[in-house]
Amino acid sequence: MNTIPDVNGELVLSKDENGYAEVIEDFQNASSITIITYNISPHKNDLLDKLHQLSDDKDVTVITKIPSRWNYYTTYDAKKKALTQIEQYCSRLDPSKFSCHLSTYFNEENHAKIIMTENIAYIGSQNFSDESRNNFESGIIIRDSDVILQIREQMVEEILDASTPYSSSFYYLHQEGLLYWLQECKRIVQEFEGNLYTVAEVGPGLEDVEVLSNNALLKAEDWEDIIQYHEDVFSIVENIESHESITLNLAAALTLHELKIKLEVIKMELAALASFNPNILEIAGEDYRYYSGEPEEFEIALQAASNAIAEQHSDIMHRMQDKTDEIKDSLQQIPSLLEQLITSLKEYKFYTNSAVINNTGLQSEIIQDRD
Repeated sequence: MNTIPDVNGELVLSKDENGYAEVIEDFQNASSITIITYNISPHKNDLLDKLHQLSDDKDVTVITKIPSRWNYYTTYDAKKKALTQIEQYCSRLDPSKFSCHLSTYFNEENHAKIIMTENIAYIGSQNFSDESRNNFESGIIIRDSDVILQIREQMVEEILDASTPYSSSFYYLHQEGLLYWLQECKRIVQEFEGNLYTVAEVGPGLEDVEVLSNNALLKAEDWEDIIQYHEDVFSIVENIESHESITLNLAAALTLHELKIKLEVIKMELAALASFNPNILEIAGEDYRYYSGEPEEFEIALQAASNAIAEQHSDIMHRMQDKTDEIKDSLQQIPSLLEQLITSLKEYKFYTNSAVINNTGLQSEIIQDRD
C-alpha cells in the first residue's frame, strides 16, 4: 500500500457540480496537469473542452481505464463493443486534436480518481466525466505543495508505471533525464563562469569588465558531464530524425545547429584547462629527487613541480585569451539553447502499442502505430 500520512485538506461533497472545480480553475495558471480517471464521457465535451482550451505551454497527462475493454472476449459482439469504445477513447484523447502537450495512457486496473496541477489536487470518487456531476461524489482538496509533490512522485508515478502509453512525445519519454541534464548544465555553466572570470577595474568613470582570471580552474568531471549531457540530448534528436515521417522544424534545426557550435567551443577551448592538474605532490612524484630522502632534494622537487604547474597554467590561459569572448558567449548561450531544444521535443509525438490497446483481434483504422 502506498500511503502519505498527515495530509491536511478540505473534504468536499458534490452533487450536480464538479467537486474538483477549483482544480479546473487552476488549469490556466498551471504548467502541469494530471488527470487519472476510471472513464471519460463518450459524447459530452464540457470537461474535454477545458483541455482543448489549453495552450501549448501546458503539459497534460491523462490516465484512464477503457471500461468495455477486457482481457478476454467470449463473443464477437463483445469484441465489437470493446473496439467501438477503444476507438472512441483513442479518438477523443488523440493529442493531435489538442493544442496542449497531451500524453495519453490506458490502465485496465485503474479505479483511482486524481485530478491535479502542481498547485492543487483532488482525490476522491468523481471521474473526469460530465456524467459524474449527476452523482453524489466526495473527495478531498489538497493545497499543500509538499503533499502535492508526494502525490505526483509516489501515487501518480506508480499508476503511470503500470499504464500503457497510447500517445506521448519524445520529451515525455525522456523527461526525467532531460530535466536533470538541463539543471546540471545550468549549474556547471554557472560554476564555469565563476571560476573562469573575474571583475577588473578599468578606471575612474568607466564600467568594470570581466576578464579571464589568472587563477582559473575547472573540474574535469564537470567539463566531461556537460559534453555528455548534450551528446545524450543529441542522441534523442537523432532518434526523432530517424523516423521517416518526422522532420525537425526550422526553429528546432537552427537551435540544434547553434547549440552544437557553442558546445564545440567548450570542448575545444576548455579541454586543456579541464585536464590541467595542479597537484604539486603528484607532479613532484615524477621527479627522482622527491624520493631521495634528502630535505633539500625534496624541496627542489617541490619547487620544480610548482614552477612547471605555473608555467603550464600560464600557457593555457595565454592560449585562451584570444578566445575569451567566444568562450563567454558560448557559456552564456548554451543553457538557453539547450532549454529551447528540449522544449521543442514536446512537438514530436508518437503513437505506440496499438496491438496491445486493441486486443479484440478486429481491424481498426483509428488505432494504429504512427509517428
